[in-house]
Amino acid sequence: MKKAILAATFAVMLSVSGYTFAADDAPYKVVEKFPFKAGVQDALQLLDSDRFVGKEDAPIQVIEYASMTCGHCAAFEKSTYPQIKENYIDTGKVRFVMRPMPWDNRALAVSLIAMCAPRDQYENFVSAFFSTQTQWATSKTFLEDVKKIARLGGMDGDMVEKCVADPDLRKVVDAGIEMGTKTLEVQATPTFFINGEKVEGALPYAELANYLDEMLKKIEAK
Repeated sequence: MKKAILAATFAVMLSVSGYTFAADDAPYKVVEKFPFKAGVQDALQLLDSDRFVGKEDAPIQVIEYASMTCGHCAAFEKSTYPQIKENYIDTGKVRFVMRPMPWDNRALAVSLIAMCAPRDQYENFVSAFFSTQTQWATSKTFLEDVKKIARLGGMDGDMVEKCVADPDLRKVVDAGIEMGTKTLEVQATPTFFINGEKVEGALPYAELANYLDEMLKKIEAK
């Protein structure tokens, strides 16, 4: 009976659209006049709900808002992020914060599963889901597909269903979506906040590395 209720909850979640889809094919751009209205500074701080990698006292903080069904987010994860991790995160220059911004219910379900994982495994779950995005994003057997992927990270099928149906976890993700869209005006994914500077779109590694290097120079010059 309990499993039936969880399965029904999951089915309703997937069938009812609660979010507005956003285009994710725009080239990246730096937002020159990002409005620092009330609440922005607080939203750009490290939050209790945040999952991050890197040193907590790194001089640069990169916050990424990403949707798990966003093709450009997956491309960034595959082609740019590994080099950023090696050259900037692992070397103590960057703290990289990952915030879910699901534009559809499949992205929401996968985000909940990743958020449900141990904090030190969040990055691995995100990477696994992005690398297999083409397999589950439009699959007719979505639930079974994501269960197989989650199982590789040590999460069984029952736990997957519990995570997706967890009302407290859903509230955390919903609050993050509201803060991202209303306070930080995130309109598409991926969107980055690099020490408070808003950058929209997936930056190629060379461009992002140059951006970070210039920022490090300014910090060191102070």
